[in-house]
Amino acid sequence: MNDIFLLYLLTRLDTITNVFIGILVFTMFFVVFIPVLISVEWVTPEQLKRLIWIPIISMVMVAITPSKNDALFIIAGTGIIGIAHDPDVQRVAGKSAQLVEQYLDHLLLETKSQNGGR
Repeated sequence: MNDIFLLYLLTRLDTITNVFIGILVFTMFFVVFIPVLISVEWVTPEQLKRLIWIPIISMVMVAITPSKNDALFIIAGTGIIGIAHDPDVQRVAGKSAQLVEQYLDHLLLETKSQNGGR
């Protein structure tokens, strides 16, 4: 999969809770208030069919639209992932890891020689 899409999906995980809360609220609204609206004849059944789409579309839009911070995370994350895929960067990272490993080996030998080989 594309890195941007994976980061987008990662940022959308927090909206699952919000969508479930929205579904619960709108279900309670429709169960309680729709019979009242129909009995008072404020809403016809045809208008009711159109009214039901408003919360559905609203929840879908909230679920798929990232916030400003999420969008910045997606953009920065894809940039970093793109840099990490660069062969030159991987070569430098490998050499850096090798240098750190050599330094740690040197420190280990130095510590052993100071402690008398223990």
